[in-house]
Amino acid sequence: IEGEPRWEFKFLRRAVQDDPNIRLVTLLRSSQNKFYRQGIDKEEMLAEGFPKEREELYQYKGLIFGSIESTFFSQDQLKNVVDFVSNRGGGFLMMGGRNSFAGGRYQNSPIADILPVQMAPEASMPIIGRLKLAITDYGRTHPLMKLAPGADANIKQWSDLPPLNDFNKTLDAKVGGIVLARGQSEVRGSTDPILLAYRRYGRGRTMALTSGSTWRWQMEMDHEDQTYELFWKQILRWLVNTSPDPVMINSDKDTYLP
Repeated sequence: IEGEPRWEFKFLRRAVQDDPNIRLVTLLRSSQNKFYRQGIDKEEMLAEGFPKEREELYQYKGLIFGSIESTFFSQDQLKNVVDFVSNRGGGFLMMGGRNSFAGGRYQNSPIADILPVQMAPEASMPIIGRLKLAITDYGRTHPLMKLAPGADANIKQWSDLPPLNDFNKTLDAKVGGIVLARGQSEVRGSTDPILLAYRRYGRGRTMALTSGSTWRWQMEMDHEDQTYELFWKQILRWLVNTSPDPVMINSDKDTYLP
């Protein structure tokens, strides 16, 4: 769900449109109380906006919050999102934007409990400034961050990417939170903010991508470069690959003897 038309939304949809194994259903607020739906398979799907009932929300395996303020949702809707992750086992991703994280006043909402990072206590707009994404030691070995075979080639491919242009300020990662990437600012003496982190929460997973400008990797690289597409396909697959189907049949043992 996105609260405003922006480049990140456009390029994310385009990145996965040719993948038959990823189905992305999107809800874009085009103006006050008006929404543009894409990826729906029946007319009544999301006709009332973001799901109000838990049963409707549980049809999905993952949720992405873009730049949309917390006050757009009711308290029941936000609590349902928490249950979606902890009980249903779904994935949740919050992307950077002017109405994300503390900028969207999520610091005192139920969503703050499930994120892998601690939010700044005060409302703040995204910080504008060029910064390179640098994978952490843990990120170097994580399959999410694998863009090329071989450790050296992978690090080089990340370093060759154009810099991002913004990020939402957060505090440290929470206990159990894994930081996969930080930002390296071109301003001397500045701290390295968290750009990408995740954690397990209940039966599900949550992720924070604090920048809203990864689309620059698509616009400023050669038109044949597939880094942006690969990055987002890996993110979306990982977000939901442990999410159970609505109905599943499992055996009570792995092996049965005659």
